[in-house]
Parts: sequence; C-alpha cells; structure tokens
Amino acid sequence: MAAALYEEVLAVAPEEATALRLSAHILLGRGEKEAAVERLERAVRAAPGDAVIRNDLGAALRLAGRVEEAAAAFEGAVGLQGDYGEGWHNLGLTRRALGDLEGARAALERAAGLRPGFGPSWNALGVVRDGLGDAAGARDAFQRAIDTQPDYVAAWLNLGKAEREADNRDTAAAAYRQAYALAPEDAEALNGIGLVHMDAEAFEEARASWEKALAIRPDYFEARHNLGNVLRALKRYDEAVVQLRRAVELQPEHADAWITLGGTLRLVPDYAAAIMAFQRAQVLKPDSAQPLFELAICDFHLCRTKEAIVGFRQALKIDPLFVNAWRHLLYVMAVDPDISPQDELGAATEFAARYAAANAPATAISARPRDPDRILNIGFASSDFRRHPVGGNIDLLVAHLDRERYRLYFYADLDKADDHTERMRAAAAVWRDVRGLDDADVAKLIREDDVDILHVLAGRFDGNRMLLPAHRAAPIHVSFHDIGTSGISIPDYYYFTDATIHPPGTKHELTERLIRLPHFFAFRPESMLAPAQSPPCLHAGRVTFGSFNNPIKFNPGVARLWGAVLAAVPNSRLVMKYMDQFRDPGLRARILASFADAGVAPERIELHYGKDERKDLHLSRYDILDIVFDPFPFTGATTTFQALWMGVPVVTLRGDGMAKASAASILVSGGFPELVADSPDDYVAKAAALARNPARLAEYRATMRARFSASPLFDHAAYARSVERAWQEIWRQWCRT
Repeated sequence: MAAALYEEVLAVAPEEATALRLSAHILLGRGEKEAAVERLERAVRAAPGDAVIRNDLGAALRLAGRVEEAAAAFEGAVGLQGDYGEGWHNLGLTRRALGDLEGARAALERAAGLRPGFGPSWNALGVVRDGLGDAAGARDAFQRAIDTQPDYVAAWLNLGKAEREADNRDTAAAAYRQAYALAPEDAEALNGIGLVHMDAEAFEEARASWEKALAIRPDYFEARHNLGNVLRALKRYDEAVVQLRRAVELQPEHADAWITLGGTLRLVPDYAAAIMAFQRAQVLKPDSAQPLFELAICDFHLCRTKEAIVGFRQALKIDPLFVNAWRHLLYVMAVDPDISPQDELGAATEFAARYAAANAPATAISARPRDPDRILNIGFASSDFRRHPVGGNIDLLVAHLDRERYRLYFYADLDKADDHTERMRAAAAVWRDVRGLDDADVAKLIREDDVDILHVLAGRFDGNRMLLPAHRAAPIHVSFHDIGTSGISIPDYYYFTDATIHPPGTKHELTERLIRLPHFFAFRPESMLAPAQSPPCLHAGRVTFGSFNNPIKFNPGVARLWGAVLAAVPNSRLVMKYMDQFRDPGLRARILASFADAGVAPERIELHYGKDERKDLHLSRYDILDIVFDPFPFTGATTTFQALWMGVPVVTLRGDGMAKASAASILVSGGFPELVADSPDDYVAKAAALARNPARLAEYRATMRARFSASPLFDHAAYARSVERAWQEIWRQWCRT
C-alpha cells in the first residue's frame, strides 16, 4: 500500500523529497540498492539542507558498496547539522570501513558524546580504539556500551576479547560468560570461553567449549581452527588434523590455517602431507618467510640437510632478521658433515652482525665494584629451567653452589614449570618471568639487577636467547650448553667446555674465549630401573646394534660407517628409534635407501616408533641392544648417558667441538675412554671387536652402572666447585682490566 501511495505522489510531484526518501527505504527492503540511491540523490537535490536525507543516502551508498561516496554523504549530513548523533555514528563506521581509524575515532567520540545512552556508538568506538592500540580506551568504551545496555551481547564479547588481550583472564572469562548467559546459542561466546580456558592451559575445558560452539555453528572457522589447536596441545594429533582439515575447507585462502595444519601434520608425523600444506601457504603468502621456514624444517626432519640450509636461506632473503630461521640454520649446519667450522663461524657472525646493526644494542653497563673477593651476582637466562637435559644439568649445579658467595638470578622464558623449575626457583635470589619480553627488555632487567656474570644457556635451541650478549646485559657473559659459537664479538664473552670437547693446542672457530672445566657434563640418575641381567646376544644368537638418537643426526656417511660395522659382524642387526619419527613413511624410506646405498639389506634394519612418555619405558628399550652406535658429526649426549646408565657400551667417533665431541666427553669423563674411536676404521674395529666378545659385553652390562656412577660426572659438589673456580678466574681477570 505505502509503495503504491509513494509512486502516486511521485507521479504528480517527481521531486517531492519526502516521497523520494520513503520510497527509497522500500526499494532497499527489496534489495534494489542502486534504485534507492538514485531516489535519495534526487531527494538531496530537492532538499539540500536536510541532514536526515543525506544520512539516508550515505546508508544506501554503503549498502551498495560505494563506501567513499557514503562517507561524503555522512560528512554532508553532519556538516549541515553538527549535533546529529546518528550521522556522526554512521560517519565513524564508514571511516573505519575505509581504514581511516583516526577519523573513525573522532567521529565516534563525537557520536558517543552527543548520544551517551546509545550503546552501539560506544561499542564501535571501542573496536576502533583497539585497532589504534589504545587498549585501556577500548575497554572503557566497551564497558560504557554495557552500562547503557546491559544485555548488549556484542559489547560483552568485545570486552572479553579486550580483557583477554590485556591478560586479564578473570575479567575476560566473566565477560564471555555473561555474553553466553545472555545468548546461550551464541557460538562466539563459547569460542571466547574456550580461548580463556586455552590461555589457562585448561585444555579439556577449552575443547568442550569449542565443541559446543561447533554444535551450534558447524561452519564457524575460528572455533574449528581453535579446536584443532587444543587437540594438538593435548597431543591428539590425528584428531587435530581432522579438525584443521575442516578449517581449511571452510577458509581455503587462510594461509595461517594451512601453516597450523602443516605444523600439526609434522607432529603426527606425516611430512609429505605437511609439505603440501606449507606449499599451499606459500602460494597464498608468497612474500612471507614463514612457509619457506616451515618447509625447511620438514627437510631437516627428513635428513635433507642441504635442502634445509637452502630453505632457511630463502626465508632469510625475505626476512633477514628472522631469528628463528637463523637459529635453525646454525643448528642444521652443525648436523651437515660437509659444512666446515669456518662456514659455521661465518654464518654465526653474519647473524650477529645483522642483528646488531638492526637493533643498535646497548653498550652501557652499570658500574660494578671491581672487587675480586666480593659476593657475585650470577645470572642464567633460559627457556629450559625444567625437566630437560640443560635444565637438569643446571639444577644439579645450582643445588651445590656456595650461596654465601653467589647470589643466583634466573631469567625464565618458560611456558610450563615442573619439579626441576621449583627447585631452581627456591634457590634463586631473584626469579624473573621474562616470557613475552624482547631481548632488549630482558637485558635492561639484567643490568638493573646488577648481574655480574650472565650465562646464556643453549642459545640456539628452544626459546633461548642467543643474542642477549649483543645487548651487553652484564660485564661478563658465558655461553653454556650451546653447540657452537654465537658469532658475537664482545669483550669478556666466554664459552664453557672441557679438554675433550676442545683439546688444548688446536684451533677453534669461536668468537668466545674458551674456559675448560675438568669435565663439562653432570648427570643425575633419572630412574632406578635396573639394566638387563645380560646382553641380548647371549640368548638371541646375534648381536643387536642400536641408535635412539634424533634422525636429524643421520646422514649417508653415518649409513656407510654403520653399514661397515654390520658387514663386519655377520647376522647382526640395527635397531633405530626416536619417539614417533619413524612412523613417517618418507623418513623410513630415506633411511633404508641410505643403508641400501651402503650395501645393507633392509631386513637388517629395524625402525621402531612409539612415544614412550614414561622414562622407564624408554630406558627399558636399551635391554634389546648389545652395543649403541653414536652418530656424527652431531654426537649424542643424553642418549649416551642413558645407554651407559643401562649398561650398554656406546662407540663414538672423536670430533672437535661441542656438537662433535659431547659423547666423547661423557665417555672419557665417565670412565670409558676405550669406546672413543680416533678414525672411521677405528670405529669399525672397536664396534666389531665388542660384538665378537660377548663376555666383555656381559661385564659391561653387570658393572657399567656402578663404574659410571662412581665417575666425576656424578660428583655434583666437585662439579659446582669447578664452575665456581671458573667464575672466580674470569671475574678476577675482569677486575684487573
């Protein structure tokens, strides 16, 4: 009826402004946007001073996708009527759509001031303030929206998001729960509740929230992606993959979702599928270094070290300061047998120089009393203050230090604590959680704490901070438990080692200065599980060699050397295992192909997999081994300790440097230097001689743990004294300068 009436009016008076405006509303209701715009433009010409008509034109233009013209129309409306709150509100929304956040903020603040009881203006203002980085202002605006309209679900959701981003978990949870109470069928509220649970590592609760959200909205991409993430956190990798595949089906152009899927497939592991996911992400984000980095990680895990090096270099061409790519590049270079120490040093110094040039690290160090006898503040920076090979070593050291002479400062980048963490925290004079801080901020804390000697632990691994010394965080720095040089050239930067790892009189490609401890490692028995009573060859009728090292340490040279031993010991076999890695068919095929090239039949190689979450289950696997092969050039440390603890001899090839000589250091300090080979031929001879001497293997099995336990590696007090002597040596030297 109304439409016909307006048409009758316009037939008589075609430029009647009110009829044009109202008929345009009817056309919009029918979806005829351009026709509505045409009538409203005529209405503006008929009534150029009417702010309401200009506002309506702006709304129609925005619906028609003509956003810039819409902004001009709204500006015209508020230009005619400066106190027109609706016009300012619409102008703010349109400026926001155009990416003009400052203009949007100005308009929405004017709208909220004119209509303080209108919640949508406050809510929109909060969104814009958040986009501008004004977190406190955003939270205030969302709260004002809720104050004016307590049942405003969108504002509660936005408040929850803003409070979560400010790390206010309790208030975020309360906001999301209020939104859910108001709208129990709102999947976004359940998604927000899931995020708060995820932040608190309440993974099962998060999973339940996202499953409820998806029951309401099966096509909700964010909840589907989040469900995949929490299943990954729960180590339910196969289920996570199912959800993440559904997520990329919902948004196939979402590159980050493909990266998440690829990362989860890598954990399964299914490297072929992971590579396909990362390649898809690379197509979607060709200017991003991340997909190239992820592809290089896959190459690394598939023992394709040269391809991995190329991949990390390609990522660094796009992002020359991609720290994680640099760290992995240095890691894989240590694994590749064809990379020289000079090449490693060159890459490390290039990394350090690029970082220093870009970050202009601080050089000022606060004044210290140069008193050689005073109490020293000793700092440790790491993400490994937990049940971890590095954390365990530091835990033993800390437990036996002289607390009257040394105050301990810990800078922890941990995501989860355990019993090792709590022991170290109890020993600390100062414990600082530095998770989320950048290196410059951590260095500032260290300087403010007046730390005298700072240890950077395992710099290129995990979440550790290899570059802290570039910021001159302390007068003296020590690289401890890293496998190579940092490349940072500054005064008073030391590298703790021992005479087996870095023999005196040989050249070492390091920017740090060597300090040789009597022995580098210290160990604590992790399990009292007894070794097998006898070597398995006595009842199996054949010798079983084994390696439980990460397969990234495997290369064709290793296959040839181990193959030579197998050829020298007829009927012997080799068992390899590392967590679940050999579940991947591509990795299995590559390993077997390398052995085939070395003349070893596939039936002599057993590739086992299984996670063995319990330490005693993992250690019990040594019961099936007679002799352990150590890989090269990156030798085993934890695996060497575990094999010796379980009474199984380890044959290693002597190398020079932390990566190449860790196993040799353990064997020499642990009382078994006879197991260290000086050449590949010597390696074959030693391993074959052991295999032909079951009585000697039985003796090792019966006596090795007792002999090992009596070695200096288990004298933790003496170890602590040796480290303290090193501190005193480098401190006195600094005091003399």
